[in-house]
Amino acid sequence: HLAKNLDLIKFLVLIPMLLLTFSIDLKHRIIPNRLNLTIFETGLIFSFIYGITNVNMAKDYIVGMITGVTIFVVITILGWIASGKESMGLGDIKFMGAIGLFYGMSGIAEVSVLSFVIAAVICIFVVIYRAIRRKKDEYVPFGPFLATSAIVCMFIPTGYVFNCFLEFCKLISQTILK
Repeated sequence: HLAKNLDLIKFLVLIPMLLLTFSIDLKHRIIPNRLNLTIFETGLIFSFIYGITNVNMAKDYIVGMITGVTIFVVITILGWIASGKESMGLGDIKFMGAIGLFYGMSGIAEVSVLSFVIAAVICIFVVIYRAIRRKKDEYVPFGPFLATSAIVCMFIPTGYVFNCFLEFCKLISQTILK
């Protein structure tokens, strides 16, 4: 029961920081270093507390931090190679490393996948809106998608996002192959 109670406390502490990330990045298009550092420091404290009773959990959270950074560094580099310009800000990379300390390796991978799914759906509407309004392309901040997916992943079992995503891909492939 200790781990479940600690999970509750951990996420209750994280939610206000995620909401701040959402609103600041949406309004100012930046995730402040101080906010990322606060999330990181808090995540380290919780990883240490988990490590007192279960070293493997603490290792998973540290690997989650590394995984979060690695996924987004690779995406940023590939985006830069493909487009010749910055595709993801460094604040997003730091943010994913920091929340990786809260979600562990598989959890941060799910947060990543879900954030791209949410971003894809929302950006379809943004593109349509901009086409109708004849607005030029603008940078769409990714932090709100990351924060939203992090909050959603608090309430669903680990593995659920991947299972849904795989079922969706299977359905699409079956439809195309028919």
